[in-house]
Amino acid sequence: MGDQIRRTDNGEVMLGCSHTLPLHDAIDQYVDARVPIGGFLTALLENNLVETFGRADSTNESMLREYVEHVYWCVPSTCWGSPEKVQAWLRGEGMAS
Repeated sequence: MGDQIRRTDNGEVMLGCSHTLPLHDAIDQYVDARVPIGGFLTALLENNLVETFGRADSTNESMLREYVEHVYWCVPSTCWGSPEKVQAWLRGEGMAS
């Protein structure tokens, strides 16, 4: 499967979003519909490494590199990076960039 091409609201092209992750759909729902996510993904999106490892099951723990790459390349920066950004996104603040 080749890389998917996604465009942000400002027309920026994002490549490499074709990762097949167990929680890929949950990430998409979080980004697209601002649906709250579970503890593992919340910790990941909040950029909390220790909590992310603590909440990961064995499958997701073995795929942490892929999750980080996916978030870095495919999730708008307004949606992740700190607890404040995640909470603001869930409250409906900010636009995808």
